[in-house]
Amino acid sequence: MKIAFNLLKKHKKTSMKKGILRMIGSDMYVDWAIDLSAACIVALILMFVGYNVYRNTNADISTSSAKAITHKPSFDEKMLGDVLKDYDSRATESTRLRVGYYGPGDPSR
Repeated sequence: MKIAFNLLKKHKKTSMKKGILRMIGSDMYVDWAIDLSAACIVALILMFVGYNVYRNTNADISTSSAKAITHKPSFDEKMLGDVLKDYDSRATESTRLRVGYYGPGDPSR
């Protein structure tokens, strides 16, 4: 921010007669000062929001980790059997299609 204000001070002699808003886009010193100021403000806002999210998430993780230890995962054998049957049927279908394939030959041979 100090750099932005120094840019404006150096170029103040002729530019302040028009007004800041009228000089946007026609004076590079004003444009750079506005860009640097906006970048600093956005960076500060992002740091503040990031710190608050980190602080709140860190608190949620520490309280939920105690609950995760007591939770026991459930295992459904019937669902696992269905999934394995599905994979087996896909494998047999794939081998059947590969054996009975009558398409164009390999052009590189």
